Parts: sequence; structure tokens; C-alpha cells
Amino acid sequence: MKQKLKYISVLSAAVTAFCQPGMLMQTKAMHVQKIVVLGDSISSGSGLAENQKSYAALVEEYTNAQIQNFSQERYTTANVLTCLSDPQIQQALSEADLILITVGEHDIMDRFIKLSQGFMTQFGFEKFTDVFQANPEDYGIRSEDELLPYADLLSNALRSNQAAVQENIQKIHEELEHYPHAKIIWQTAYNPTDTIDFIDTLSDRRKEKYLEIMNSVKSAMDEALNHSIAQFAEENGHCIVIDTAAGFAGNAWKYTNLYQLDLNPSAEGHAWIANALIQKAALSRNGDVNEDSEINASDAAAVLGHAASIGAGKGGTFSEDQIKGGDVDGDGTANAQDAAQILSYAAAKGSGKTYTFRKYDGVQLVDPDPDMPDTSEPEVVDPDPDMPDTSEPEVVDPDPDMPDTSEPELVDPDPTAPIWQ
Repeated sequence: MKQKLKYISVLSAAVTAFCQPGMLMQTKAMHVQKIVVLGDSISSGSGLAENQKSYAALVEEYTNAQIQNFSQERYTTANVLTCLSDPQIQQALSEADLILITVGEHDIMDRFIKLSQGFMTQFGFEKFTDVFQANPEDYGIRSEDELLPYADLLSNALRSNQAAVQENIQKIHEELEHYPHAKIIWQTAYNPTDTIDFIDTLSDRRKEKYLEIMNSVKSAMDEALNHSIAQFAEENGHCIVIDTAAGFAGNAWKYTNLYQLDLNPSAEGHAWIANALIQKAALSRNGDVNEDSEINASDAAAVLGHAASIGAGKGGTFSEDQIKGGDVDGDGTANAQDAAQILSYAAAKGSGKTYTFRKYDGVQLVDPDPDMPDTSEPEVVDPDPDMPDTSEPEVVDPDPDMPDTSEPELVDPDPTAPIWQ
């Protein structure tokens, strides 16, 4: 009970200080409650270590939003197009504030990778880039002339299904137009063959073949995917494009793992995508209603002030975006329950702990980790609140640091002895 009174006291004081005219910042940042992710293994986080996070997980952590990730490893544009007919996914899309989609790399690169695996086995190479960097003599190869024809085969492997990919991308665009309420964020397809950081160390012939492959991949990605994505974004105001292709250019050796024939981004690549997405879409952290990039008591106070104003019949003090930012439990309003969670979040972060906003589920808040024991002190319930309180009040020392100058109480050394007059 004392904890509750202390909490209300602190929060009320913050409200008084915060809710002065002009103190609340009007923001154009995008608060999102629900995110749907579609696509391939880039979005599913395949290939990451257990302690590493995909870009989708990083965005979820930043926004504190509810995320539904329908991406699957090795999904192609045809797989995603099929997914858009699934009733469960359609329902999720109809409720989403944000739709993230990344697809197309497997359409272009799967045949390329299969061929690469074949010649790596044939020559005994440890990584894909050995065909350009390895000393042929180390693998029993007479000269690099035996290696270079494989570059031509790899380039040709990229041209097999570009027309079908273009058609699928256009159909995906058309399907997503059924959800105009949501922001759609596409990523351009990056060039994963940019995996040699020091190109100038190659011989002239190997450098020529390596650049030929890189340019072939870039051309295939642009023609089949990136140009179509850019055109769709230009025609639809609710679509944003993250130009991962440009961001990874010259750095794919660091941001991807294709040297091991893994198309997926590295942890650094996922971090780049997440940061670019947050910045380009101007995503805001739920709970940060005053847009100072912090979630703290000021935000909780602002939410409480907004709720109090509504309760007093004066109308709320928040803009629509601020209501979304303050509505951390997702029940459609910013109220005292949200303020309490924001304050709990700030307290947990301040003590080095984690806190996940509990989501409103129609009737009650859902405990994010029901297996964790409840360490909070139980509230003491008065068995008969109508009875007067006859207990003696606790005497509180007004100044515990001052020495006690009162006379000590005399104790009878032998209370059984008679008292002589």
C-alpha cells in the first residue's frame, strides 16, 4: 500500500510539472502498435547466432509493438504471393499499422548458389570467393584458366526467371493495395556477391571476371526487383523503400555471408537494415509520447494528464499520434494503466532490467512471462473495511538522525519485592 501511495505521489508531482501549456510536443513520428512481416529468410533471421537479432526483432524491440512474422526460409516471390491469400495473414494485414516485406533474393540467386556449391566441391574450396582469391596451386589446379569459365556459368544462371519474378512482384504490389491504412516498407534487393573487400589484390583476369559477376547480379536484381519496387513506391503514398542495395554496395563482404554461400545478412547487416528502417519510416518508440527518445516519468505523467483531462470532461490533450504512442497496452486509449506500465518500464531500465509492455487482450492484460514468479509484495487486504481502525498508530521519529535526549525508562530490578514506605 505504501508503494502505491508513493507511486501516486511521484506521478502526480510529475503531472503538475509536465502538463503546463505548451509543454507537450506535437510529433509527426510514426507510432505503431502492430507490425506484420512478410518475405524470406532475410526477415526470419535465419543464420544468426542465438544471441543475435534480426532486423525485424530489432524493430520490434525499438517500437515495443506487437509483431507477427510470417516470413519463411527460402521463400520466393511466388511463395509470398500465395501467402497473401491465407485468411490468417489477411486478417493480420487488415489490423497492421506497418507491413515489412523483403523477398526476391532466392528467386535470383538460388541457381547461382547451387552451381557455386558444385564447383566448390569439385575444387575443394572452403569459401565461394576462393575461385577468385585462392592460389590455384594450393588446390592442385594448373592455372587460373581452369577456374575462369565458371564465372560465365554463374552469370548465365542469374537470367533464368527474371520475367516471372517481375510479374510476381507486380501482383504482390496489387494485393498489398488492399491495405491502404498500413505503411508498407519494401527493401531493395542487395548484391550479395560483393564479398571481396580488396578487389585490387586480384589479378587482372580474375578482377575482370569478378566484376562481371557482380554486375550481372546487380543487373538481375535491379531489372527483376528494384525498379519495380521503386515504381510502386512512387505510385503509392503509403509505401516506403529502404534502399538496402545502395547501403550494402561496397560493404556486402561485411553485411552478408555469401562467401559461405549464405544469402542472409550478418548481424551487422541486420543492424544496418533496422537502423535505416527506423530512420526512413520515422518510427517512434511506443511510450515516448514527448518524442525525446527516452521513456521515462515525464511520458507517464503526460499520459496521466491526458487521461485526467478526459475524466474531467475537458477532452484529451494528446494528438492522434501521441495517443498511439501512449497506448502501450494496445486497448485504443492512453490512460492510467498505460502510465503505470511506462513508469514500470522506466524503473526497470533504470535498474538495468528489461520490461515488456503487457498487451490488452480484450478482457485483461496478458502477462508477458507467466512462468516468472511474482516477486511483488502482496497487498494487505482489510478483512472488514467498515470497522473503525482501533490499532495504535505507528509512532514515527520526526528526525531519526538526532540523538535521543529523552530520559531512559526506569526498570524495577525485582518487581516481586514489596514496596517499602
